[in-house]
Amino acid sequence: MKKAILWILAGLMTFGFSLKANASARLDGLAADVREVEDMDLIWLYPNKVLQYKNTVDFKLADNANAFSNVNNEWGGVIASETDLGVIGVYVNRPVVMPSAWAPLTSSAYGWFNQTSLSWNAVGAGPFFFYPTDGNRSLDIFWADHLGSMDMGLHFTYGDGFAIFQASPVGGDAEDFGVGLGLGFTNLAGFSELNFHGDFQWQNITATSFISGNPTAHDAGIFTIKLGALGQADVTKDAFIRPFADLQIDSYDAGQLTAFFKESRSNWGLATGTSFNQKINGINGFVSTGLTLDYYEAKFTDFFFTGDYNESRYLIVWNASVESEVFKWLTIRAGLAANVFARVYNSDASLNTTWVDPTNNRVNFNTGFTLNWADFSLDCKVATLSLENAVQNPDLGGGIFYPSVNGNTGILMTDTVDMKFKF
Repeated sequence: MKKAILWILAGLMTFGFSLKANASARLDGLAADVREVEDMDLIWLYPNKVLQYKNTVDFKLADNANAFSNVNNEWGGVIASETDLGVIGVYVNRPVVMPSAWAPLTSSAYGWFNQTSLSWNAVGAGPFFFYPTDGNRSLDIFWADHLGSMDMGLHFTYGDGFAIFQASPVGGDAEDFGVGLGLGFTNLAGFSELNFHGDFQWQNITATSFISGNPTAHDAGIFTIKLGALGQADVTKDAFIRPFADLQIDSYDAGQLTAFFKESRSNWGLATGTSFNQKINGINGFVSTGLTLDYYEAKFTDFFFTGDYNESRYLIVWNASVESEVFKWLTIRAGLAANVFARVYNSDASLNTTWVDPTNNRVNFNTGFTLNWADFSLDCKVATLSLENAVQNPDLGGGIFYPSVNGNTGILMTDTVDMKFKF
């Protein structure tokens, strides 16, 4: 069996990788939001969760999906063993902006449409014209411990990057700082598990003003605040619901960077939803379905283009997922996400429209698998087009790793891969 797994790994590494990393290869394969199913990436919202994922080395392999094309391609970290001081985790090189499994549902013009639930965003929600071009030189430090009946976690983050303002080739220094608090309870208020989190992150930018030429111009405030709650309530011993809500407040003011021209934005977003999860009797697996509402309200002050205007965005997503262990060394998963309702309302009359539908793909289907060998696990999201191509162009005897004369590029082409090691 071990030899078989080694051959599978060798085949993947030789013939099957076209990599990118979203937030989680497992979540991508399930087409699920991180709060709908239990997943390691919950540590980025609820740092108290590192207690559940101690003794883990976590690698994210490649990042071709990142919005900034020249960032580094790999990132990851280690969550150590529990000691008298608690559990400590360290990650390096985490990207500033990361799309989620639901990002393909909306058009590229609204790539940051999913402010709260669907994507990771730059501080201040990705300002229009000021962005880090080397945005993932970062350090994340976690600490968590059991405090009586409560779990408590802290998350400290720092990022350093070079930034370009407007169309000017002259740039400057951008630094991000952040702190997050997570609290976890069991058997509280009717929930078998109840978590709360709060985060504050701010950015400092010093650059040459695009307007005045001042070489030490500074922003007038860029920050993001997040508050949220996630619960799990058991319906039966094998079924439970996971309601959640998250509030995000963002502010960006260019200050001296634009001299006497005002350039700012302020916005808030609310994501709320729930999922229903049913464990599959007799095997290690589950089925899940969820519904999420994402609302976003923004006010822009923009001298250069359209002046002041307001914008409101709504997105309702339904999704369903299934995951099943078919062998001790192989778990298979699939998921489907669909836009139930999507609208962007804009008060700017020059756009000649009051609203648009930002839908790019009404439905997004994903699938993936996990390979387990000893203490290693390899989570992969299968490229949907390669799977469809393999089904449409059968080539009996051609194998699943190798291209064929029939145009079959191989059923195991993957576009998101994570590797973990438990110690």
